[in-house]
Amino acid sequence: MKSPRLCIIGWDGADWRILRPMMEAGYLPNLAALLSRARAGTLNSTLPPITAPAWITFLTGVNPGRHGLFAWQAPLNERLERPLLNASHARAPRLWDWLTQHGRTSLFLNVPMTYPPSPLAGVLVGGMLTPGTHVQFTHPPEVRERLLALMPDYQVDVEMQHTEKDRTSPRGMRAHLQEVRKATEQRTRAWEFLLEAYGPFDVAMIVYEGTDRVQHPLYGYAANTPPEDADPEWEKRRAWVWDYYKFLDEHLGRVLETCADAKHIIFLSDHGFGPLHWEFCANEWLAAHGWLRFRSGANRLYRPLRPLARWAKRILPRKFVQRSKEAITGLRAIEWEHTVAYSGGPTEDGIWINLKGREPLGTVERRAYEQVREEIIAALKETRLPDGRPLCRGVYRREDVYTGDYVDLAADIVLDLEEGVRFTSLRNPTGPFREVLPAGQGTHRREGVVAIVTPGVSPGAFDAPLEMAAMAPTILALLGLPVPDGAFDGRVISDVVPRHETTGDVLQSPRVEQQEYTQEESQLLEDHLRSLGYVD
Repeated sequence: MKSPRLCIIGWDGADWRILRPMMEAGYLPNLAALLSRARAGTLNSTLPPITAPAWITFLTGVNPGRHGLFAWQAPLNERLERPLLNASHARAPRLWDWLTQHGRTSLFLNVPMTYPPSPLAGVLVGGMLTPGTHVQFTHPPEVRERLLALMPDYQVDVEMQHTEKDRTSPRGMRAHLQEVRKATEQRTRAWEFLLEAYGPFDVAMIVYEGTDRVQHPLYGYAANTPPEDADPEWEKRRAWVWDYYKFLDEHLGRVLETCADAKHIIFLSDHGFGPLHWEFCANEWLAAHGWLRFRSGANRLYRPLRPLARWAKRILPRKFVQRSKEAITGLRAIEWEHTVAYSGGPTEDGIWINLKGREPLGTVERRAYEQVREEIIAALKETRLPDGRPLCRGVYRREDVYTGDYVDLAADIVLDLEEGVRFTSLRNPTGPFREVLPAGQGTHRREGVVAIVTPGVSPGAFDAPLEMAAMAPTILALLGLPVPDGAFDGRVISDVVPRHETTGDVLQSPRVEQQEYTQEESQLLEDHLRSLGYVD
């Protein structure tokens, strides 16, 4: 096997609070061995901690205000829709652009938000938000044919398209964990094949999505936090979940074997994970404060039809169910002429002002914009969860969080939610909050993981959390490449690379034609994101 010079291994959503107890119990020997020779610590995700902007920030080394991706969806358009985004909407050079400029080769396998694939010196296989293997999701194109010849049933992401799919009953858990295992095995087989067929590479990166896909529905088992009324079979089901992490660790071992001659190894996640206690139904909160009004027809239909929703999803066409849901609970349920502000989607953790001249049915004059925004911010700061904790750790104007040419694509107000709270725009008959802790689900938190093995850096812990934007310039510096001043928001991690070259040409953002999804692809991907709680 042709070992890369620098190896990057991503576990989507990995969290030390889950991994360390597993290591102590002997479930993750390969990760424990890696950490024994690594400098490790916390890697802060973007705010909010969303997979799409987090991985793009990793790849570009700049904040969302400079690369332009803040969530899974674009701002509201004239059709009252928020189209899905993809890699072609990122407006900053990616890590492979810098490597290619300097004549270095790279492999990027299954990194989210890398479809459609970009030209590079090396190989790219698209990850999350690739519509499927029927599209051209690799560079060079021939890789697709060779990969599918090796694995005809190769799946880009764990199959979670069916939003009503059972993942929590014993039978559903076993089936879901088996699907995650299958995707994990395929990912490693693809990695081994690509290294052998196209290597060696200067940089090779692989991302496993299984940790995130397990933790969303089964966080309580992964974190070993049984409910007070746990049944006698709970421990057995917990062992099933932990066995997946043991299986993943075995695949980490296989990857590390292929990187035996690598000079540098980086292990990281795009965000961490925690228990899901509450959903904050932001549009309900705005309506309660008089900043949003639902259409009277939607209000009349919502309560009586809500108990029938699960039944309708089983027997009615998906398109009909989704359109009906949008009319009752979505953007089309809002009475826009009497609405001052509206919420972003799940995980976006943002409030948008219904600004005249920007929103298709805007009501707020530009001269009143700042006053309205400050009033909403003040109210959010005073809002408390039903358990007495503040709703937010911080509430910010978008320009206080982001910098760059694309800040105007962000929500007007950005919430740093208290841990254990998930943001949603969906309706709720009982008010702005819905308790979800008993279900044992999980949700994102900003604190992810990072571990770096490199010559001259002794094992131990970083003194302070690292920032996602620091990773790209640090990788360039590890390879001895220049890191031009001003090209990145993140700084080279001095504990890892004490000295580096700062001269060199600044790479211009590549000219990439933005590629929109077809209607069928958008529906497929929206269903997938909905199954994860990423869109309503």
